[in-house]
Amino acid sequence: MAGVREYETLYILRPDLTDEAAVQINDRLKGVLERDGARLLKCNLWGKRKTAFEVKKHPKGIYVQMCYLSQPAFVGEFERNLRMIEPVIRYQTIKLAEDVDIEKRVAEQEATDRAQAEAEAKARAEAEARKAAGLSEEPPAPPSHENDDDADDRGYGDRRGRGRRDRDDDDLGGERDLRHKDEE
Repeated sequence: MAGVREYETLYILRPDLTDEAAVQINDRLKGVLERDGARLLKCNLWGKRKTAFEVKKHPKGIYVQMCYLSQPAFVGEFERNLRMIEPVIRYQTIKLAEDVDIEKRVAEQEATDRAQAEAEAKARAEAEARKAAGLSEEPPAPPSHENDDDADDRGYGDRRGRGRRDRDDDDLGGERDLRHKDEE
């Protein structure tokens, strides 16, 4: 396939969908990818999250990310399918790369997936070891700033205690100065 590009499509499903319905929609879209010769790299279900603003009267949505390799003409067909699926309330596709070597990119993705799976397995093993040792499962708390004199970390900046009332009377503007001159 010449001129293959890498795309990422992020779509949001209605928040009231069941897990089974979300999986069915994902399977349907994966079928569209396979039918038209696109190569799925990864599909991440991010779960229910709050949207920045209400989308079709929904303050939350189920976010799904799909990364795939395809011809440029396929994106229009894929987005047409997204428009036809009623629970999809918003979607966006971006082009990540042009003229991608398919085998090389698939190998990179598989290596990334293996490394991520190993890291997750290691984290689970460490959590189980901490639990078996009777230690807390929560990570240690971040350092406290109780005795920290640096106000910049708390958003006060260097202007703490300096407000309008600290200005001199002559800083109030030229109008007052004119009144004083007229009275003399």
